[in-house]
Amino acid sequence: MPRYATAKRRNQLPPVERALLSSQVVLDVHEGRLDDKEAGAVLRRAMGVQWSLLTALQYLSGQEAIASISGLPEDWAVEGMTKERAASAVLIAGMACAFGHPGGATLSAGHLVNALRKLPLNSAPGA
Repeated sequence: MPRYATAKRRNQLPPVERALLSSQVVLDVHEGRLDDKEAGAVLRRAMGVQWSLLTALQYLSGQEAIASISGLPEDWAVEGMTKERAASAVLIAGMACAFGHPGGATLSAGHLVNALRKLPLNSAPGA
């Protein structure tokens, strides 16, 4: 048996469930209901793999999660989560991955992160 056989364990949740769970956790942290350690514990319990808040942020800023959330019906809602709230979590995750590293590096290389870094966020209107 290979030495790292257990490291190949895969997340068993379908992409849409991963995206929605990640969205809920990111929103809970953003709104002060969870801290990063609690977020990681929630994710690990639900996913069955070693996920953290950073993993959720990176996942949400990627194509699979964005496509999963985009594919929800416009009026979709379950237990307080809506398509609009999930999309907000994607933007929060994208901003965190684009600007969250203290050294200025990105935390993810997804298209959303690269697009957000190109926005003129530090420019004043008319400047």
